[in-house]
Amino acid sequence: MHVCGGFTGDDKPFISDQIKKIKTHGFQKSVKIYPEFLGNKKLEFFSSVDVISVPVRKYDGYGLYILEANGAGIPVVQPATGAFPEILEMTEGGLTYSPDNNEELVNTLVKLLNDRDLQKILGKKGKQNVESKFSLEKMSIALSGIYKRLIV
Repeated sequence: MHVCGGFTGDDKPFISDQIKKIKTHGFQKSVKIYPEFLGNKKLEFFSSVDVISVPVRKYDGYGLYILEANGAGIPVVQPATGAFPEILEMTEGGLTYSPDNNEELVNTLVKLLNDRDLQKILGKKGKQNVESKFSLEKMSIALSGIYKRLIV
């Protein structure tokens, strides 16, 4: 399991407790933590994983990391909440599960981790759709169209 992402000072005790649990149970060789998620570290992380999941517990209005993962050809597993269902419908690069349902999260992850063909299909579709639907050019044209409609 590879873990990355940002955190605040308030998160440090929680993270510390999780690291202690990992060591206590002898999993330190099975878990890699990336404290940074920028530049080369982001590329290193993406090249080291088969699937990405960020099981947030609150509604998220955007999912840039979904687009980044899909853009790198990595399928995702996300709760069916906030913007995630819409993003995954557009990218076709992942699966959703019922929010706050740990059993469904585990089952969905296991399904995807055990099905290399499905990983490849979702990764390929996600990458193609991010490149075709979310390129800087496409998004600039769409944003320009919105502005033009507002001005008229």
